[in-house]
Amino acid sequence: MEVTLTRTEIAISSKDQAVCSTSLSSTLGRKASTHDDGNMLDTMRMLARSTKLELLRCWAEWRVRQLHATSSVPATQPPAFVIGCGRSGTTILGTVLSKHPDLKYFFEPWHLWATVDPLNDVSNLFFRVAGRLLRDGDEVTPEARLRFERLFLEAGERTGKLVVEKTPHNAMRIGYLEALAPLARFVHIIRDGGEVCQSIARMAAKRSYRILGRPNYNAWWGVNDARWTALARDGKAAGYHPHDVDAISDVYGRAAYEWLVSLGEIDRWRQRLGDRLCEITYNQLVESPSATLVKLARFLDISLDHSWIAYASRLVRNQRNGRPAPLVLPLEMAHAVNYYQHRFGFDSTAIAGQPAMGPWRQAA
Repeated sequence: MEVTLTRTEIAISSKDQAVCSTSLSSTLGRKASTHDDGNMLDTMRMLARSTKLELLRCWAEWRVRQLHATSSVPATQPPAFVIGCGRSGTTILGTVLSKHPDLKYFFEPWHLWATVDPLNDVSNLFFRVAGRLLRDGDEVTPEARLRFERLFLEAGERTGKLVVEKTPHNAMRIGYLEALAPLARFVHIIRDGGEVCQSIARMAAKRSYRILGRPNYNAWWGVNDARWTALARDGKAAGYHPHDVDAISDVYGRAAYEWLVSLGEIDRWRQRLGDRLCEITYNQLVESPSATLVKLARFLDISLDHSWIAYASRLVRNQRNGRPAPLVLPLEMAHAVNYYQHRFGFDSTAIAGQPAMGPWRQAA
C-alpha cells in the first residue's frame, strides 16, 4: 500500500504550511533521532514516506477547512466506485479509467478517507485507532458526509467530470458509500481466488516499503497487523465463517478470508444496487479488453473514445499469472472458496486442511 502526493495537494496556504511544518518538525524530529545509527539512505527513504503521509493528512484537513464556510456542494452526478478484493485487478482497471477524458479519478486516497472519518484508517497510516473495515450507512455522521462532499464531490463539480474512486476494501463498505453518495454506481472486478491470495502473499512478504515512526508497518496488513485485526473482528461480527477465523494460520488463509468477505458483502448488497452494479472478471478485462471497456463506458455513460479503448487494450494485455497451487483452508472456508470459483468460472481450487507450518508464511 503506497500513497501519492499530487501537485494540487502541495498548494497549501502559508498559514496552513506553518501548521504542517510545526506538526512535521515535532513528529519527524522525534522519529529521526531514533535512527541516527541506521543506514542513512534507508532512513531518508523512510523519512520521505513519513513526511509524505503527514503532508497528505495536512492537505486534506486544510481542504476541508478551506471549503467549510461555503454552501453545500452543488448537485452533481453521483460518483462511481471501483471495488473488489485487493489484488483483483482494481489498479489496472482504475489506471485504464483514469485515462478517459470524461472522468476524474481518485486512486486509493487513504488520506481523504481518513479525513472523512479516522475510523476508515484501518491500516493506521494516519491515526492510531481501532479502525473499522466493514461499515454501514448508520455510521455516517453529518460531518463525515460534509467532508466527503468537500474532498470528493467538489472535484466533480469543479471539473465537470464524473468522479470515479478506487479503494479495494470499499467492497466491504457499500452501505457506508450508499449513505455518503446515494445513487452511486459500482464497478466490481472479480479475480480467481487462488491468484488473489498468491498476489496478496507476495505483497505481504515485502519488507522494502518501510515508514519512519511505523516500525511494524506491513505493506498489506498495516501497522501492528491493524488491518487484519479489523477484518477478523468485523468479519466474525457479520457472521462470515466465525468458527474458521481463529483457525487461520498463514497469510493465504488471511487472504482467502478477505476475498470471501469482500464477495459476501457485495452479494449482500447485490439486489439493492440492481443495475447500479456492473461486474466484470479479471479474465474478461485482459482477454477481451475492447468489449469489456465498451461495456464499462456504457455503464458509466461516458463517451466511447476509440483512442482510449485502443490505448487501454494495449495496457491490459499479458497480465495473466500462472495457475496457483490449491489453497489449504479450514473446511467451511474451503467450501465457500470453491463455490465462488465455480460460480465465476475460475480454475484454482481450495482443499480443507491445515497448511504446512514453516516460518508462518505470514503477513507481518
